[in-house]
Amino acid sequence: MLFFKHLRFTSYSNEWESHKLGDILTFYSTNSFSREKLNYESGNVKNIHYGDIHTKFPTILSISGNKDVPFINNDIDLSKYKDDQYLQEGDLIIADASEDYSDIGKAIEVKDINDEKVLAGLHTILARDEKNITINGFKGYLFLTEDLKTNIKRIANGISVLGISKNNLSKLTVNIPNKNEQQKIVDFISSIDKKIELLEDKHTYYQDFKKYLMQQIFAQKLRLICYILY
Repeated sequence: MLFFKHLRFTSYSNEWESHKLGDILTFYSTNSFSREKLNYESGNVKNIHYGDIHTKFPTILSISGNKDVPFINNDIDLSKYKDDQYLQEGDLIIADASEDYSDIGKAIEVKDINDEKVLAGLHTILARDEKNITINGFKGYLFLTEDLKTNIKRIANGISVLGISKNNLSKLTVNIPNKNEQQKIVDFISSIDKKIELLEDKHTYYQDFKKYLMQQIFAQKLRLICYILY
């Protein structure tokens, strides 16, 4: 949290409050469904797989209509899962296993759940701020800070696969500003994320355009090109 504390908005000067994660977050059980029990075609309940947290999902994940979030196969019995185990707006899903230190404890925060039903899956920890200490969006960015990532690495254990436990995670200390400052931070970082997303879309467009032009050139369908890229 050093970055946040040393680079502050001018209208805020209050000290940030120190909390243990266990004093902020309530942890819930998750499922252990493998990829074979998931699909991208249809289903009644979606599932957050830890592999997607590592490789695909952004820090703040919009659920509604998101085709990158798989469904649990309809033949899977979900009757044992209680209502409070289904994701709620602002929930944090933390990957509790990784093959390397850089991704251990990587987390996403969910939004725009609307009427969809979603469970947290294999090798994840579901955490919820039931005490309303944080605003939606802040927890996801909190888990990106170097201080917290370093502390998570310290509690990770294992040889070929690293793991963290809810108990050890709950003991880690973080500093939290008031909600007004949290909102400023979330708005600021979200605006950067949007700019990054636009640049990535532009990058993808030019990569596809380059591939198309090369195909046309080497197929001798285009013999001379004079094109200015803006």
